[in-house]
Amino acid sequence: MSSKPHHNGGNTTASGQALKERFLKLLLAYVTDTAATLGLAKTHLQHVMTATAINQSASVGLGSRDSSPWYSHF
Repeated sequence: MSSKPHHNGGNTTASGQALKERFLKLLLAYVTDTAATLGLAKTHLQHVMTATAINQSASVGLGSRDSSPWYSHF
């Protein structure tokens, strides 16, 4: 066994990337499935987007919050 030390070194990044993408897809499917089962997918997504917009707007500057595009849509 020790006569071939790490022969597949070139394939590590490719297989690692594929493994990561597969894991992320499975995780996303699981989260989406769970959220859909609970009936919270849309509501949760809106909350996340709103929170993200608020955080971005707050980091840009509190003074320009009135003219923010996300703020006028609600």
